[in-house]
Formats: sequence, structure tokens, C-alpha cells
Amino acid sequence: MQHTQPETSNPRKRPASQSPPDSPAPARTGNRSVPAFLNKLYNMVNDPQSNDLIIWSETGNSFLVKRPQDFAKEVLPRFFKHNNFSSFVRQLNMYGFHKIPHLQQGVLQSDGQSEQWEFSNTNFLRNQPDLLYYVTRKKGKDNENIKEPNEMDINHILNEIASIKKHQMNISADLKNIQRDNQILWQESISARERHRRQQETIDKILRFLASVFSADKKRAIVPKKRRLLLENSDSLESSEQKTISNDSQTNTLPDNEADSSSLVLDINNPGNK
Repeated sequence: MQHTQPETSNPRKRPASQSPPDSPAPARTGNRSVPAFLNKLYNMVNDPQSNDLIIWSETGNSFLVKRPQDFAKEVLPRFFKHNNFSSFVRQLNMYGFHKIPHLQQGVLQSDGQSEQWEFSNTNFLRNQPDLLYYVTRKKGKDNENIKEPNEMDINHILNEIASIKKHQMNISADLKNIQRDNQILWQESISARERHRRQQETIDKILRFLASVFSADKKRAIVPKKRRLLLENSDSLESSEQKTISNDSQTNTLPDNEADSSSLVLDINNPGNK
């Protein structure tokens, strides 16, 4: 006797159209469930309240993130416990998402708010949440200890702290060197000031000595100068007297000469008188 079993539908086979696009149930296959990050990402892209910042592309095989700064502030905190866009992108890369370049938008953007990012994964498609099972995290030595974006990267923080400590030690060493140099400069300044004071005192002594010497010489030179003036005046008087005497002698001899000349003229005019 044969028993026929009624046909039952396969519970693992679920048409994609039965899942509402705005709030799909977490995908599960066998004993393995989809990571929480992928479920949150799928719900975030399907959320109509966030369409102005994150939305499916027209083909449905990728999603767009508009204005990353606003997206990080307004959308990420609603689904994750952080608002770090870089951590979000890093986690996407860990699950095999690739950024699609937009050449038509130009290489550089003048405004960071107008920037648009597009990501795609062959198993992350619109209205097909069951494919999320095939989205796996990359395996490798660099990626084994990577955590969810809502967890702190302790190793990175420790490295940053070590770098900061090293930088602070370098700054402390530089400050000590500067303090030592300032102390040396201060001591040199004090020494230079003392040398300047001593030199100034020496110069003052020299000037006082020279002033006393020149003042004594000036007093001694007053009397000889007066004597020289008297002698010069007497010599000039004697010379003037001698000149006067010579002039008088010449004047007294002039009449004799005139008489002789007049007699000579008479002799010439009257030669017959002889």
C-alpha cells in the first residue's frame, strides 16, 4: 500500500517579491545567519525616510550615498552606534563592497556636501535579501581581528596613544634644550652687561684724566701767549718808526736836487752867458 505525501513548499525557497523592500526580515540559511552589519545596511538602504541621503541605484545592483557628511550625522546613528563615515566605508570594504567612480562628476568637488559615493556587491541586490548569505567578510592576516564599526579599534587607539606619547617626549626634549639655551644666553647677557659697565668706567676715567691734563696746559699757555703778543707789538712799532725816519730824510734832500736841476736848465737855455 502506497502512501502519498502532500506536496509542501520548500521553506528555503522564498520569492524575492514576498519580502517588503522597506523592512526585510533577517536572512537565514541553515544554521548560519547573516551578519548584523549586512542586515542593518540592507534595512538602511531600503528605509524610505533616508532616500535623500542613501538610496538604491536605478538598476538595483548598487546603492548611493549622497552628502556623506550629512549621512554620517543623520543616518548612521539610527542604525549603528557611531557616526563615523570612514569606519562605515572601511567595513563595506571588508565585506567586499567596491566603490564605483563617477567620472561625469569631475575629479574634484568644490563642495564636500555635493559629493556622491556609490557602492556595489554582486550579492547585495534590491529585493533579494536572501543573497546576503553569500556576502562574506574577507579573510586574511590583516582582517582577522577587524570588528564591527560600532566597536572601538583598540589596536589603532593604542598605536595613536603611543605615537602621541612619543611626540610629547620629543616636545619635552626640545623644551629642555630651549631652556638650557635660554639659560646660557641669559648668563652671556649678564657677562656682557658687566663688561660693558667696566669699559664705561674705564672710558670715564680716561676722559677725566685727559680733561685735567688739557685744562692744566691751557692755564700754563696763557702767560707766554701774552708775552709773545707784546713782543710782536713792540717790533711792529720799531719798524714803523724806522720807516718814518727814512721818509723824512728823503724829503729833506729834495730841495737841493730841485736847485741843481733848475740851474742845469738855466745853463742849457743860456749857453752864451758863460
